[in-house]
Amino acid sequence: SAVGLSAGPVRLDRHTFLSAAHVSRGGWEDAYRMTFFYIFDAHPPFQIRCATRPMSFGYSRMLEYCTSLELIGKHLLVGFGYDNCFSALVKVRVADVVARCKPHRTKALGDASAV
Repeated sequence: SAVGLSAGPVRLDRHTFLSAAHVSRGGWEDAYRMTFFYIFDAHPPFQIRCATRPMSFGYSRMLEYCTSLELIGKHLLVGFGYDNCFSALVKVRVADVVARCKPHRTKALGDASAV
């Protein structure tokens, strides 16, 4: 598995940012690309505080990868591609993403089990 940056960051407050990334494995025929979010410190060394597990927005269980992220009030507008052919835009409550965020473990970020 590999991890790739998807979108963001957006500033949550003076102390933290939220960004989107995706876990990636497989090739064209058996591709798995799913988005996860992580919160990190706004100041060096930009320590990652927590991360969600890979999550679906309900369009695909195997291929949903964030391509844009915008913070509007208490919501995130998340643009993403799915099934290698389509695009969608969803509105997600920031509180719902933060609630899924678990303390970051010290495993390498490329290890999908670390998110």
